[in-house]
Amino acid sequence: MVERINAIPRADTQINPSDKTHLWYISADDEIVKNAEHTIKTIVDENLQATAKCINVYDEFLFLLQEDQRIETFLNKKPYKKEEFVMEIERFKSTIAKIRKQAPFEIRMSMFLVECSDLNENLVTICKNIITKILKKTEDFVY
Repeated sequence: MVERINAIPRADTQINPSDKTHLWYISADDEIVKNAEHTIKTIVDENLQATAKCINVYDEFLFLLQEDQRIETFLNKKPYKKEEFVMEIERFKSTIAKIRKQAPFEIRMSMFLVECSDLNENLVTICKNIITKILKKTEDFVY
């Protein structure tokens, strides 16, 4: 910011030509600049600590990131049992309900606003896609 301020031309040079074409020079080592840097660093550090506290909000749904692989293994395992298919479908349906009920739409912090609606919808889409895979597999056999 100090570098940019030192490059700002004076507005009055068109009216009153002067040998000073830019605003006063400010040194990066100036005491006021150093105090401002310290204040800004303190504020940013405090806000980053607040951000770190909200990182675990979605821990409950982390398993969804690897469920596709687990479901592929499950679907390739024979013999098929209707009860296992129903349990898996119910598990993902309850996960969708939990996401819709408990996951935040946004996380507000001092300096940050994290909008979560897209993330929530992506998690729901993962669950729906897995349910669809399971249902398609049930078409392959008769109970």
